[in-house]
Amino acid sequence: MDSLKQDPGAAIVHVGSELDGPISGFGNRVARVTRMLMDKVGIDTADVITGLDYEDRYLRSPLTVKLLVEALGALAMGAGKTVPVVIRTVPLEPREDSPRWFDSNWKREDDRAVVARLFAQTKALALEWRTGAAGHARKLTITFASGRRAQILLDQGFGPWTCRGTSFEFRASPAEQAGQLRRLDRPVQISPGARTFLVAAASSAVSA
Repeated sequence: MDSLKQDPGAAIVHVGSELDGPISGFGNRVARVTRMLMDKVGIDTADVITGLDYEDRYLRSPLTVKLLVEALGALAMGAGKTVPVVIRTVPLEPREDSPRWFDSNWKREDDRAVVARLFAQTKALALEWRTGAAGHARKLTITFASGRRAQILLDQGFGPWTCRGTSFEFRASPAEQAGQLRRLDRPVQISPGARTFLVAAASSAVSA
């Protein structure tokens, strides 16, 4: 994270309550901030996104998956076709209790992966969910039609936003859980006074 912040060509933006609001609009709010960063690092905002790769070891709850997929779907909007997405995270930690809230962690690994893929399909994303090793940094790599790439580091990923008091039926089938994700539209907010940041840097076009 520090090395990217010190890159002379990098851009940084701090965010707080600017991204608060209905969860259905969260992706568009994140996309606006991201496009502003892309402009600052010299990427044409008209350059079409052709691929997304996100790494985050803390994607454990329906809430964080919902926020992530909403953001990726909004970024990929306008591509004119399904955009391939790779998400890299670590295995879930064992738990004995029965989760019941939107921000609770899943118990079953298969549920998490299948629900994420099914929900991503509703956003025109072809999601490949990879479980294994993942670093501490939350990192998004965007590939564009021009061959250029941008890397965005998200200080706290999608963890700062909360949605208190919202239940989630973890005992439902993966298809039914994905339907819950699609329908849920409660307000999300960052803790009062809290701030987080995104840092972006761009590469030149990839050689053929």
